[in-house]
Amino acid sequence: MGPGASHGYSVGFALPATTAELAPRCSEVIGIDVDEAALAAAAVRLAGQGDVRLLRADVLDAELPESAFDLVTAVASLHHLPLPPGLARLAELVRPRRGPLPGEHGG
Repeated sequence: MGPGASHGYSVGFALPATTAELAPRCSEVIGIDVDEAALAAAAVRLAGQGDVRLLRADVLDAELPESAFDLVTAVASLHHLPLPPGLARLAELVRPRRGPLPGEHGG
């Protein structure tokens, strides 16, 4: 992720490493999951890694401000959502940009 992104949002913690990658690059990261055990494991993994808040909620109806995030990730979690409403919800959360957000893919 390139410079200029200050607020990140991570959906699901099957892979908390994604949230851990966001933490040093964003001034604030909010992570969300419905699974208490996943949140507990993520809390241990993410302890001391910047301003990371973890929420137990469903992304589809969590009370989050629209257009509040520079980056939204859903690694290993998007397939658990009903696709059209899930994609629409994630799109609502992302700030409009004038161009692409530079990034890296470690594939």
